[in-house]
Amino acid sequence: AIMKPLPITLRVLKNSKRLEDELRGFGFRPVKESDVSFQLCPEEDGDATQQQQRKPIDPLIMKEFMSNTWIIDQAARKESQLGVFLSEARISGEILQQELNSMMPVSILVSILKKKMAKEQNCDSSFMSSTRPIRFLDLCAAPGSKTCQLITALDTILVEDRDQEQKRCNDFVIVANELNPSRAIQLRQRCFQQCGSRSLSHFLITNADGRDFENVEEGSFDFIICDVPCSGDGTIRRSPDLLHKWSTKNAEKNKPVQQGLLKVALKRLRPGGICVYSTCSLNPIENDEVVEETLNELNTISTNEYSLFNLEGSSEGSCDSLRILPAASHGGFFVAAIHRKESETGDKANIEVNHDECSVELVWKNNQSNKASVAYATSPCTSNLSAHISERLGPPISCGVPVMYKAKDENSPVILQEGCAALNALHDGLVSVVQLSKLQLGECAGHVDGRTLCIPKKLFTHINKKTTALIIRVNADDVILLPAKMIHTQKLDGTKNIDDGVSYEVEIIARPQILKRLICG
Repeated sequence: AIMKPLPITLRVLKNSKRLEDELRGFGFRPVKESDVSFQLCPEEDGDATQQQQRKPIDPLIMKEFMSNTWIIDQAARKESQLGVFLSEARISGEILQQELNSMMPVSILVSILKKKMAKEQNCDSSFMSSTRPIRFLDLCAAPGSKTCQLITALDTILVEDRDQEQKRCNDFVIVANELNPSRAIQLRQRCFQQCGSRSLSHFLITNADGRDFENVEEGSFDFIICDVPCSGDGTIRRSPDLLHKWSTKNAEKNKPVQQGLLKVALKRLRPGGICVYSTCSLNPIENDEVVEETLNELNTISTNEYSLFNLEGSSEGSCDSLRILPAASHGGFFVAAIHRKESETGDKANIEVNHDECSVELVWKNNQSNKASVAYATSPCTSNLSAHISERLGPPISCGVPVMYKAKDENSPVILQEGCAALNALHDGLVSVVQLSKLQLGECAGHVDGRTLCIPKKLFTHINKKTTALIIRVNADDVILLPAKMIHTQKLDGTKNIDDGVSYEVEIIARPQILKRLICG
């Protein structure tokens, strides 16, 4: 199994019967528990026979892990058109391609969050207050698969579910940090492309060495993902050359950096919070030793402030880390969830917070090249934490999500949830709006290729000669807004009324692949 190519695995972000039929048509099937090979690692040495026995993982973790997760077996692949389908579905935000083992850290974190929220509803937890913002940190975030997985999960847990139940909503913020500047930009682009815009208003991207977070207030975050750089000996199937290059020296070289990152992460953890440490390695040097030595350093003789979190799901279970062994459906991985003991006296937020409901504020930023303005939707907690981090690490790369664009001569702003940056790159002219049904969208797309549309003038709510950009509002299952630029005007033959016969050809300038997904749906 180790020498065979990895199967394709993905998470469905937008459920629909059409998408499910497409996945099954290409040979995908839902992931089963038997697809994964788990081994819980005992905290202390025990009977050898007991250690060889497979311990059960917490059912809530497994449920979160397998939820909306699909796999395609090598023998079942239908190569023709599969690549096109995956590209279009990914760019349109319907799926998130991710290796199966890489999904586990966020699955553990989200399952623990759900447990704490359930305790809050039963008035059995002081950690989760209905008015206190929840702060998440992904310390080494690029390329962004775990960040996207977390954002889409929170879009359901903290936004959709509570909206439907009309409950008071915690404000929350997700900080994604990446050391490499170009990878940080790619992280931003990937998250903006694939994630729901509501959670992105709670999204903050920083570009710093993760160890520099020691300058941020201690106890600033409730949940932390610490997926550290490693030698990658669990990824041999993806990178066969590592089999011949790996040595213990590589692992020993990484160890100080890993310990430094984990130590900083644990110190930023709020009492009662959870940090999930992970690597794509299997050797004990970068995993068990890093965790054990870091905990020993931070825990004093009088108080064991940090401890491994029980992943078995039973109160009688031992505290274990999780080793995911290479198998037919995935590579190798190591995960350990670390809990910081709750304070007996309670804790106070050391960053100013807004205790109102989960509202969003608009922050307008000017584009000097065309004197247009872009509004970023940002939650109060995100703004406050951004100011705090800016003082200690420098300004973030991104804070919130662009949702409105206002041209220099436009009287009122235009709502935009997708591709605002692309639209803002246009230098002159006005922005107009057209609203289409899915049927009308298909008819307009039938005139030209998949990236451009031919839209009759009569469908426009507002248009004039200076219009150079366009917002296409599509009423599908969800309202989708696409930015486009005007190409030219043409007169349709055989029409008596000149206005009825005028058609505008426009080109989609962000996420054009979503057109086909909408039309086919």
